[in-house]
Amino acid sequence: MSDKPPSDQDTVFTFDPTVTVPKARQAASAARGAKTVHEKRQERVYSLIMKVGTTAFAVNQFDGLCIIERAEEAAEALATLADENKGVAKVIDNMTLTGGYLTVAAVILSMIAPILAYHGIIPQKFGLPVIAATAPESAQAVLAAQMAEQMARQQADGGNPAA
Repeated sequence: MSDKPPSDQDTVFTFDPTVTVPKARQAASAARGAKTVHEKRQERVYSLIMKVGTTAFAVNQFDGLCIIERAEEAAEALATLADENKGVAKVIDNMTLTGGYLTVAAVILSMIAPILAYHGIIPQKFGLPVIAATAPESAQAVLAAQMAEQMARQQADGGNPAA
């Protein structure tokens, strides 16, 4: 063996067609300890799915648990699909990079759902669980009495919620 540095003729280059530039960048990010675009997107999707699941849980525990139970797998699958399809990535990024808009929408919905249910615009089951889960016991009793009174009035008026 010679002590000379290797020449260009001694260098062997290999080509791996499965390693693309994005994959190479992801590998480099992972080596630095930085989160990849895939990992960041997966975390945002997971957070969104969990918000949907916990909101659904307030209305129906079974439905909410079904969503929450599979949130991690769904987030991984959606993030992987977004890696392969720019259109899907754009939709997911637009949905998950909205800042506080989704939170504001959820808060507003949780405020108006009980009102809409109280007036018979939406089914009672969509409004009452939100209030019942957060209201003190005395307020729950008052609310239950008011809901019963409203339902009795609606039945007496032939089901017209505006009466």
